[in-house]
Formats: sequence, C-alpha cells, structure tokens
Amino acid sequence: METPYLLKQPVFRDNRGLFAPIKLNNTWVQSNISTNSSPYTFRGMHIQSDPKQQSKLISAIQGRIVDIVIDLRKDSKTYKKLDSFILEEGDSIYVPKGYAHGFLTLTPNALVNYLVDEEYSPENEIGILWSSIPGMKSIIDRFCFTNIDYDIVFSDKDKQGINLNEIL
Repeated sequence: METPYLLKQPVFRDNRGLFAPIKLNNTWVQSNISTNSSPYTFRGMHIQSDPKQQSKLISAIQGRIVDIVIDLRKDSKTYKKLDSFILEEGDSIYVPKGYAHGFLTLTPNALVNYLVDEEYSPENEIGILWSSIPGMKSIIDRFCFTNIDYDIVFSDKDKQGINLNEIL
C-alpha cells in the first residue's frame, strides 16, 4: 500500500529567483495553483470520494509550507495516522489516494502547485474540519506561536467542514 513520501527536486537559483523542474508521467491530468498572500494560511483538510479519489503531487514553488496528511484508508496499517512534512521551494510530496490533505503556509506569498490524477469534482469533495482531527492542533502549534483561532487564515468553507468521525 502506498504512503506519502517527500521528494527533493533539483532547484536552480540565480539572481532572477529559482527554477525547479518537476518530473511528470502520464498519470497527472490536472495542475492546480494555490497563491497565499499571508503567512499562516491554512487550506484543508480535503479529500475526494470514490469514484473520483485523487493522488496528488504537491510542490512548494515559492515560500515554505507544512503539508499535512491523514490516512483514511480503512484497510491500511496507518489508518487515521496524521503526518506532516516541511516543504521548501522545490520540494514535493506524493500523496496517494485515500489520504485527506491540507497545508499551512509558513511564509508570505507562498505558491503551491498540485498535480492530480483525477479532475476536481465538487460533487465528490469532502472537507474535514481541521479541529476534529486528533493531533492537528499540536502540529499547527509547532509552527504558529500564536492564538490559533485569531491569527490563522481559514476560508469560510474550511471552517465548516464535517467532523472526522462522520466519515470514519
């Protein structure tokens, strides 16, 4: 069974900025870009249900993020395990189908690219309320030395996700 893993891609820097090529294969059908002007912007936790589940390749194009995943595959040895990865410019993480995913920006103007192997399907999208996930607050607290409810930027949609227990 697949698990998430960090990819260190080559990053080429010069006076203009950086160039970070990402190897692709025939798997990826859509590329998504996320711009995040404020540090401590949280996006997640999201997953698509069958038959539109997605594997993702998440890449930090600009800035630094903490990428967070939780395994929701009931037949997995790591079922309900929460994990986090620091991504800096040029780093990527592979997230297999069956994982809910989200990230927290650590720098202003973070730019994140997601490659997915299934197109976005609003009908199959599930948003999980971050505060319903055991261990999530401690992961966020490691990076934000502030009051979590005040300083972190959440979308209205992400504030109203379903409770994790409702989908387990």
